[in-house]
Amino acid sequence: MPEQQPATDDNPFAVSPFCSGHEAPIVESGDPLQFRIEDKNVVCGSQLILPKICIQTGQTDELIPVTVQPRFPSFKLVLIQRQCLVTYWLTRSQRKSQHLWSAVLLGAGVLAAVSFLFGVRNAGNALAIPFTVTGIGLFCIVSAFAILRSPSLRLVRFISPGTYYVAGFSDKHLQWISSFHGGSQDA
Repeated sequence: MPEQQPATDDNPFAVSPFCSGHEAPIVESGDPLQFRIEDKNVVCGSQLILPKICIQTGQTDELIPVTVQPRFPSFKLVLIQRQCLVTYWLTRSQRKSQHLWSAVLLGAGVLAAVSFLFGVRNAGNALAIPFTVTGIGLFCIVSAFAILRSPSLRLVRFISPGTYYVAGFSDKHLQWISSFHGGSQDA
């Protein structure tokens, strides 16, 4: 019987520690305050709590936490949707402004739907075409504003076990959290 040799680094068929799940994660996933900045991405575990700095103004007073769940972009083929929670901070005035814009967009969306449905329902009426066109146009404008106003945080990469790359932060905000956190920045 041939003698069995132990698996060495020269074995191309050996399972790597990374693939078998025995390699340590790049970022400790158990600590939500631990992260690093790499290029324009924040590398973190399954939960991230950013330093208390408003992501829009850089202020540190009267902040309100906002928790989002970034996902991979919809145009990217993803077999398993990984989930990561990110908590960032906004000032009270920024949060009120965000709520006001949401209410305005909701009202405009309802007006667009009513206008479109009125135009479709009254197809024989002379006002049908202008109402339908107005409804479609208003819907397109509301959709564009909603897309531009929403936080654009998204997952760009996942490395097992439990390391997430989150993109969508402005360069200014990355500088703020890097200087506040004192974390490593590999930009």
